[in-house]
Amino acid sequence: MENFKKKTGDQDPEEEVHLLTMEDHPGDNGQTAASKEQELQDDKTSTPQKTRPPPLAAPQISLSPKAMDICVFLPDMTGIQMTLEDGKNATASEIFELVKEELELPASSASIFSLWLTSPLLEVQLKPHHSPFKLTMQWDEFLRKYTVETEDEILRDEPSLVFQRSVYCSRAREEMEADPKVLRLLYQEAVRNVVEGRYPCEEEVYLRLAGLQALETMGAYNPETHTEDIYEKELHQYFPDYVIAHGQKKLSRLFSSTKHPLVYKLVHSHQEFSQKKRESVDIYREYMQICWQFPFYGSAYFHGQIEKPAGVLAKIGIQRNPDTEITVAVNREGIFVIDSSKASLILGLPYEDLSWEYAESGSAKDNPNCQPCLFLQFEATENNTTVTKLLQIFSKEAKLMDALIETCVAILQETEVEPAILKEEHAQAQATPDNADLDCVDAPLPKEKRGQLFKILQSGQLCNKMDKLCLATFSVEGECIDKGNVRTP
Repeated sequence: MENFKKKTGDQDPEEEVHLLTMEDHPGDNGQTAASKEQELQDDKTSTPQKTRPPPLAAPQISLSPKAMDICVFLPDMTGIQMTLEDGKNATASEIFELVKEELELPASSASIFSLWLTSPLLEVQLKPHHSPFKLTMQWDEFLRKYTVETEDEILRDEPSLVFQRSVYCSRAREEMEADPKVLRLLYQEAVRNVVEGRYPCEEEVYLRLAGLQALETMGAYNPETHTEDIYEKELHQYFPDYVIAHGQKKLSRLFSSTKHPLVYKLVHSHQEFSQKKRESVDIYREYMQICWQFPFYGSAYFHGQIEKPAGVLAKIGIQRNPDTEITVAVNREGIFVIDSSKASLILGLPYEDLSWEYAESGSAKDNPNCQPCLFLQFEATENNTTVTKLLQIFSKEAKLMDALIETCVAILQETEVEPAILKEEHAQAQATPDNADLDCVDAPLPKEKRGQLFKILQSGQLCNKMDKLCLATFSVEGECIDKGNVRTP
């Protein structure tokens, strides 16, 4: 019996199947044509690997020499097992349709969900014509090209086939969805992203989300059965690790027998949401309405590094200034830079005022430690003077970020104000050029986009922390005021 196991030997160049633009526009099930290449983040941020699904296929008895048994995982990590008569050549589109039929999802779900290949090291949204089997055979090569992992880690990594939200689905489209099965899948994926720390927010928001989740999981609060011990045992099912760790630091100052502070707060939140009767579908929607407010909701995630602002010792050359590990979230609305260690949003910028550029060093092939970079340019105000800032992000995934950004900008340019154009979005996704593969994304940026600079949003959701960034500063005429630590590719 055939198994979806990656190939460890060299790949035949003719067999290489390009990824989507990080998460290709086809984002649908495999029934639309896509545009570029895609991939997503690893989960080094603070993502507990315990929630990641197991390998793509499990050995089982096959019905014919070409038959293959596979498992497609859902957002809650449950799986759907199926037998494919020609598994090696089965496309993402064909498998998507089988999953949609099994889950009895409406036709509208085609514009919301997609199939992904995911592992702790790399996540890729599949194009409709992609063969999951063939991509799995090339997994090691993708990891070598787009990650900084060691050879041992690469050889141990195995991808899983996952049914989840498409990066190209708009929030407006989701908000219009009324099917309980679709809302449940979106809710389950949102819960996973919250718990994995991909949606950094205030503790108050985490508690609201946790209270709704407890209501959906355990039902209305019952003081006789819902004891504090139960909540404490399940804290990792409701909160990201960094939130729990922060509470434990405070707790260490008290008696060791004291329960985690979040336990009491979670109990209170569960009690509050239990005061009003809610059906499951109401809980899903209420939970999603909170998540839809996150500016980085629905993002594809990439890993990278930025330089820290030089301290006193670094400025005089006594101490080396280490880079900051970051996660770059890219969605249909903009780009967001998150401090991976603190799960804190550092910078959030919309496409409407974005200038960006991909660059790589000519010596990159000779120096494996030389990573390509993505430059982000935006407008700021200093001492009542308008200047432009330049941020340099180092990442082996920079080309994937560039490709996804370009695709998202193209979507914005092609569409009118939502939700008026929702009915046309699926057709536009299909119309996206399918030849824009991963290695062909160096086309010049639109002139109208190159001439626009970011305007920093200092409002509620996007409160940029400029002091955490090492930035070059230019006048509006282009004169360099402060080079910062920008390195020449």
